[in-house]
Amino acid sequence: MKSLVRNMVPYPTLNFLTCSLVPLQNHSSIVSKNEMMTIPQSTMQCFEPCSLLTSVNLKEGKYMNVSLKYCGNVSMKEVNQSIQCLKRSGIVHDHAVPWTRVGVHCETVSKSKTLGSNHETSIISMLANSTVMGGVFDRIMNKCDKLYDKRAYVHWFVGEGMESGEFEEAREVVRNLAFDYHNMENMEQ
Repeated sequence: MKSLVRNMVPYPTLNFLTCSLVPLQNHSSIVSKNEMMTIPQSTMQCFEPCSLLTSVNLKEGKYMNVSLKYCGNVSMKEVNQSIQCLKRSGIVHDHAVPWTRVGVHCETVSKSKTLGSNHETSIISMLANSTVMGGVFDRIMNKCDKLYDKRAYVHWFVGEGMESGEFEEAREVVRNLAFDYHNMENMEQ
C-alpha cells in the first residue's frame, strides 16, 4: 500500500484521488453473451464519468498517475491487451501532465468473494491522480464562500469555541490546494 501511495502522489499535498469501479462480468442469466463487455471495453469504461465515484470529468484535467486493479478471473494476457488498447486510444497519455511520464500500474487479484454470496464477482477498480481535482476544490470554495458571505452556520462553530479567523485560514488552505492542482497542470519539465 505504501508503494502505491508513493507512486500515485507526486507531492504530499496532491493526495486526493479519483476512483471508479466497473464490473467485468455480469453473472445474471438475463444478460446474453453478446451484451457482455470485453475486458478492454471494461478497462475503457473505467475512464468514463458514469463509472467514477467522484463527480468529475477526467478529460478536463491531466493525469499524474493511474492504477488499475483487476479482481476476478482475468489473465495477464487480457490485462496486457487492455493496456495496449488504452495506450492506442490515448486516453491516459494524451491527457498527461507534461513534466512526468505517466505510468499505468496494473495488478490482478485472482478471486474476490462478496460477503454472504457464493457468486464470484469480477471488477476493475481504477485509482487516478488527476489535476481535475483542482476544479472540485474550486467548486467547494465557491459554495463555502457563498455560505460564509451570508454568515450561514458560522454561529454554530463560534458557539463551539472556533474563532472567525480560523475560517479564513481554512479557506486559504483550500485555495492553495486548488492552486497546487492547477499549477501541476501547467508546469513544464
